[in-house]
Amino acid sequence: MQYNSLGRTGLNVSRVGFGGGGIGQVWGATTRDEAVRAVHRALDLGINYFDVAPAYGDGKAEEALGIALEGRSEEVIIGTKVRVPADDLANATAAVQRSMETSLRLLKRDSVDILHVHNRFTENRGDLANSLSAEDVMGPVLEAYQAVQQAGKTRFIGLSAMDHDVPTLNTIMGTGDWDTV
Repeated sequence: MQYNSLGRTGLNVSRVGFGGGGIGQVWGATTRDEAVRAVHRALDLGINYFDVAPAYGDGKAEEALGIALEGRSEEVIIGTKVRVPADDLANATAAVQRSMETSLRLLKRDSVDILHVHNRFTENRGDLANSLSAEDVMGPVLEAYQAVQQAGKTRFIGLSAMDHDVPTLNTIMGTGDWDTV
């Protein structure tokens, strides 16, 4: 397996990462046994980056990954996500903290390596379902993520890409506040 440095994290991640949608039953039923075997095979092949989200099977991906990693000695890099409620930004910090605590419990971890924003970014909040504006992300969302980071629940913060308005994403990235995109 070949490895590259990820963003500004300094983390050395496998060029092939393990996306958790499949073990989260996003594309159809997956048994717990199948999920564990898939994670173990990925580890055996040298994959060290695992990407999950609460949205993948309502936590099933995080739970399956947590179970699969029990008793394994490989060093892994785990990224998960939080979708910030666009209609309740005043409580963004509490929402991110609640989601993060649930994720950590399911993953059987005290912290993760990367916490990504799992919203769409658009010119105006609400242009698409669950979308946030640059102002939202650079204000209350960033504050919420930094609070989780300062509490030691994640080492790095980042942005995940899904249906973004490119100028809005460029504005957010231009702040230099995020470790990965």
